[in-house]
Amino acid sequence: MKKLAIILALLICAGAVQAGVVYNIQNGDVPLDTEVTITDVIVTGVVGTNGFFAIEAPYGVQNGIYVYLADSGAAVGDVVTVTGTYSEYHDLSQVAGTSITITGTAALPAPIVLTVPVLMADPEPYESNIITLTGDMVVTGDAGFGEWDVLSDGVAFRYDNFWADLTGLAVDDCYGSATGILNYTYDAFKIAIFEGQLLTCEAVPTQATSFSQTKALYR
Repeated sequence: MKKLAIILALLICAGAVQAGVVYNIQNGDVPLDTEVTITDVIVTGVVGTNGFFAIEAPYGVQNGIYVYLADSGAAVGDVVTVTGTYSEYHDLSQVAGTSITITGTAALPAPIVLTVPVLMADPEPYESNIITLTGDMVVTGDAGFGEWDVLSDGVAFRYDNFWADLTGLAVDDCYGSATGILNYTYDAFKIAIFEGQLLTCEAVPTQATSFSQTKALYR
């Protein structure tokens, strides 16, 4: 029994290591104010000079994180290793970086495809992930500060203009696909839409923009 217990303990430890530091943070296994190193994560979105979003393998749920690091020099598609301190900034998980090393480049991983009702039933696991929202999404109002409220199958959500120009939106517009990063600010989840990745209901089947094109916009 003792040998079996040791084997099980080793397997559990190995599983935790394989899960990755970001996963452990998002899963609640890392205490606040812990110094961490996230290794070989892909930069998915740069937020001015303040930091960037990144994602670790296997690029699924609970693999995204925001890195707060001024003037990091990182660009979308860079593979980076960051050391910093885990914290919650108004309930958004982040690593406040103290050092960064750019080790290469990589293609952005495919987005996680969801409908608004499925996402909003439990949005937390998708925080800071690349997602694509599908299904008819009708604009219901201008929320100010470049944000727009939408409704899909009776569930409310919000678009954010982090990287996309949303000034042309209007109430009753219908969008069938929105791709970007799930952000959390001012007590609400919202999708920070990539430029060219908000597609009208009629345009969805024929006018999707590739992720290589999206990446090129931010380099």
